[in-house]
Amino acid sequence: MGIWSSILEFCRKWKPELRLYGIGGLLFVCALLTGRFAAGLIVLVGTLAMDAMRRWGEPWRQLGEGETERRKQERQQWWEERVASFFQSSSPPET
Repeated sequence: MGIWSSILEFCRKWKPELRLYGIGGLLFVCALLTGRFAAGLIVLVGTLAMDAMRRWGEPWRQLGEGETERRKQERQQWWEERVASFFQSSSPPET
């Protein structure tokens, strides 16, 4: 039972890499076996790019997420100002 627990632990620890490189490797080998070398190159480059983004792209993703949130707040504030000015200027005159 000891060997199975170590295999399961390895699979749990490296699951994203195993999935990415397993599917990428399978597609790469199939492309090469069928003679589609351009497709094999695209799969290889795509697999390496996805791994690089997963490994080193997290700080950049967080920066982009923060910028998106900031822009969303700016748009919301702009709309609130426009709606408030519309209701202030179009209020009916009191008699």
